Amino acid sequence: MNTHPIRYLFIPLAVMAVAAEPPVMRDAATHDDLVRVHRAEQARAATETSTHFVPAEGADPSVENAPGGILERSDIIRFGELATIVPKGAILHIPAAFADRVGEIGNARLVIWPEFYAVNRAWIDACEIPREVAEGNQRLDEKLELKFNEGGRLVVAVLAGGPVSRLPFKPAEPAPDAGTPAETAATQVNPQP
Repeated sequence: MNTHPIRYLFIPLAVMAVAAEPPVMRDAATHDDLVRVHRAEQARAATETSTHFVPAEGADPSVENAPGGILERSDIIRFGELATIVPKGAILHIPAAFADRVGEIGNARLVIWPEFYAVNRAWIDACEIPREVAEGNQRLDEKLELKFNEGGRLVVAVLAGGPVSRLPFKPAEPAPDAGTPAETAATQVNPQP
């Protein structure tokens, strides 16, 4: 193996020849230049956005549609030293004997539903209802409602173990111009010219 040190001398000379070009100098932006550009962009953005907004007319919807406090949207069930809150519409049946237990908190200690229900299972029934019933898209079974009246217990609607309000049933509206299913099928098979 015959290696000559002069061979290794050519490699650094070739690199130096490529790097021998002088670097390109450019002006760097100063702080004042950056501030001037930023202020111009802010002024442009302020004029552009102010022209896109149209003033609202009428009452402020955030004030008009604001929900009340939690106590205004809830029913309170109390017994002894404990009380709990459930959404309005969650109490499905109140027997006359327990009417005095629904109302104000008084001097009772407010606890969460599971804790209150665990202590008061003797006079409260939790009725698990489907989501469709809670939304008002389906009726509550009439047999179940009759059972509430016979049971003599306060009945609270629950969904997945937690109290839920039950909206009133709203029947599904028929599709406009739908006709009966037989008429709809006939027009699809034999369209009129």
